[in-house]
Amino acid sequence: MLKININERSNLDFEVEIHGIEHKKLNSRLRFIVNEIEYGFPVEIDEKTMSVEVPPLSEIIKDLESGQKLEAKLEIFGEGLYLNPWTENLIIEPPVEVKVKLKDKTKGRSRAKLVTKINEFTSDSEKKEPDKKASEQTKEIKEQVNEKVDQKIKGMESLIDGLLGEAKKKPAPPQRKSPITEESIFKYMGSAGLKNKRIQEVILNKAKATAENFDDMKQVLVEVKKILKR
Repeated sequence: MLKININERSNLDFEVEIHGIEHKKLNSRLRFIVNEIEYGFPVEIDEKTMSVEVPPLSEIIKDLESGQKLEAKLEIFGEGLYLNPWTENLIIEPPVEVKVKLKDKTKGRSRAKLVTKINEFTSDSEKKEPDKKASEQTKEIKEQVNEKVDQKIKGMESLIDGLLGEAKKKPAPPQRKSPITEESIFKYMGSAGLKNKRIQEVILNKAKATAENFDDMKQVLVEVKKILKR
């Protein structure tokens, strides 16, 4: 099983022998199938070799994990011809990671601590009669602080109510339609009563060869429906 690093650009080369048709009349794609979604990359065809450059898959396909398997297949088509000469399962190779943490050199050492103590000296008269003026000032300061806190809380409540109101007015995002893939076309043929996997593949290949755009799975599905009606 081949391994692929999804964080690096990859080059794949194939040896090929083509008979009965000029290689210039053919086109080719390398496809990766992930979660029933296909990702295609153009392949260059020469007389004896085929080569494809695959960009970092992590930039194109999201939520790929180390050890996950990807289905890859090579397709050749043109002049009413469709071939699938190579299919392989690739496994995602874990990327190299290096984590660095600064070592705490002070760990285990005793740290100096400075403690300051303030001694208050009061007279006997001050102990017996507390300062009424200071108490009134302290009370007044507390009331001012509480008032400002209440104002800020009310302002935040108004802001939250406004944001909630705007959120309710926004329409719900539209639901995404599932893309049409080869797997979904196989399921369609199965629901139409055609259960034989081999016959399904033959019909799919014939539909690809007759479709105007080989890469457009929607057009391929239209051709499949035409074949099933015959």
